[in-house]
Amino acid sequence: MIHLPKKSKVHLNIDGQNNYIHVNCIDKKAELSIEIHGDNNKIFIDQLASGKLTIRLGGADKVFNGQISFGKNIYVTDDLLCTFNEDNVNISVGDFVMFAPKSMIHACDGHTIFSKDNNYPLNRSYFVKIGNHCWIGREVLILKNSEIPDGCIVGARSIVNKKFCKKNCILVGMPAKVVKENVGWSTEPPNKYKPAK
Repeated sequence: MIHLPKKSKVHLNIDGQNNYIHVNCIDKKAELSIEIHGDNNKIFIDQLASGKLTIRLGGADKVFNGQISFGKNIYVTDDLLCTFNEDNVNISVGDFVMFAPKSMIHACDGHTIFSKDNNYPLNRSYFVKIGNHCWIGREVLILKNSEIPDGCIVGARSIVNKKFCKKNCILVGMPAKVVKENVGWSTEPPNKYKPAK
């Protein structure tokens, strides 16, 4: 089943069955591209407010039972790629999240790393979670099994490769780490920002 808003810029390439796509709103300045190779995957987007969002599931190998959800007021400055090629992966992005240019959510490694003792895969992908009111900097790479809590800021060119727990932090580095806690952010430039009294 596919539900798309009328007169929106959407490009679809679907190779599979029983895939569900539901998009509530794409603003005039936004563009969406979805490519699915596989079956029983679900994509839900509440509101893409700006920029170009590209979602790519599977490729040469099909994927099954994946889920991607984006909340309200998703702002993409330029283009954002969101991709995985494993079964049963869940990517969740909350409300009012801003992505600076050339950010990427890459929720898989693409190849298997396994134990030589028992051949057990060591790098399975399960999820990526981004909370509400997060600001993702330029060229940030968000990898599998990562979590960015509500109110966090991720500095430019950082690599997020694990689950963070504290809200309202600045995450910076390769790999990212917490460099400042108890922060907030506003879309106003610093010279125009007026602190609340």
